Amino acid sequence: MTNRYKVLALLLVLFPMHAVLGQPKGPQPWWPVQPKRLPFVHSLFTDDMVLQRDMAAPIWGWTEPGDKIAVSVDGKPSGQPAIAGRDGKWLAKVGPFIGGGPHTVAIAGGKQQAMLKNVLFGDVWLCSGQSNMNWPVRLSLNAVEEVKQADHPQIRSLTVSFYPSLVPMKLPPAAQWEVCKPEFAKNFTGVGYFFAREIHKTQKIPIGIIHSSAGATYGEVWVSPDALRKHMPNDFKKEFAALKDVAGENCRNAIEMSPFWLH
Repeated sequence: MTNRYKVLALLLVLFPMHAVLGQPKGPQPWWPVQPKRLPFVHSLFTDDMVLQRDMAAPIWGWTEPGDKIAVSVDGKPSGQPAIAGRDGKWLAKVGPFIGGGPHTVAIAGGKQQAMLKNVLFGDVWLCSGQSNMNWPVRLSLNAVEEVKQADHPQIRSLTVSFYPSLVPMKLPPAAQWEVCKPEFAKNFTGVGYFFAREIHKTQKIPIGIIHSSAGATYGEVWVSPDALRKHMPNDFKKEFAALKDVAGENCRNAIEMSPFWLH
């Protein structure tokens, strides 16, 4: 490394870019606040998904206000039709259904419709945490053999992409439920996969895992500002003030994430 690059590297360590350039003031046009048009069915609900068994499982999305949305499973109506509110959001209930499948879930209303195929009903688990949860099967112990044997059609995984934002997003980055077979399972969370495999083996029902983890994050970033203000009132005054300054006055009610970028 030349002396010029050594000096540049040292400057970046001593003076991070945000300190040199300054934090942006107010909401920025490149922030992923939310898409211009929200989808008829939320991106959480796709082909190959697992819905929770033995309960009326919610499905939601957006359409024109006042539209009536009907949901059917295998051609038979399921639950009461939903009515889209003033903001266009609708929420319908599916089931309850016993564990099993596959099923086809049809959603129709207004001038829109969607068909979700190869849907299972089973137990759905949220797999969250830091880098330990993020560690994939392909880097786990005996990875080559484990990946080869990862053929479990009744285990499904949805990975929520890591995309930090200063304001909540109604939609995460696009994701897809994946059936547990080697080409997909190699990238599943290792902890989540081995847990799901054991539960499926003993309980004999479909298992869905929703992987939402972010390495090296602080516990506070997963707690709402209101909760932090209530239980730790003297700890984050400066951070909240700085976040309000960066996110803008109009975003105060939208700020539902702690200022992890300040830690």
